[in-house]
Amino acid sequence: MILIFGLSSITYIVFSLDFIKPENNQQEQQQDDFTIEEYVYYEPLTNFRKQELVSRGYTIATANYKTGCCQDSIALIQQLPQTFQQQVVVELLQAEENSFTTSSLVGAFGGDIESREDIIATVCKASLNPPPDCGIILINRQNSSQ
Repeated sequence: MILIFGLSSITYIVFSLDFIKPENNQQEQQQDDFTIEEYVYYEPLTNFRKQELVSRGYTIATANYKTGCCQDSIALIQQLPQTFQQQVVVELLQAEENSFTTSSLVGAFGGDIESREDIIATVCKASLNPPPDCGIILINRQNSSQ
């Protein structure tokens, strides 16, 4: 009886100190060490990277544009990470068709890449923690559409 009690006490101590689970500790540490190298990408992100970013609360803004199109909009889109306090990761991709979409934990939304208001409103709708100006922008858009 004393032997069983002694062995169970030792087992409890070992498990409570996490000596048996070093892999889990390494995984948790890797998750805590998550960093973003860049906020604007000129090549498509992998689906895994997109899911990882979205699961961590980032909004992904994808701008597909024809060569020579929308230079003012592209400049605005490149500034989205700063405008939205590093909550937005941008994909700027040359394509045959123009489009602008966002995806986040809130949902997926689309807008007109040639409209400054559409770009900002689309990111505002998708952001988990939008800046205060987004409230005004979205209210004004809703009132103007009525």
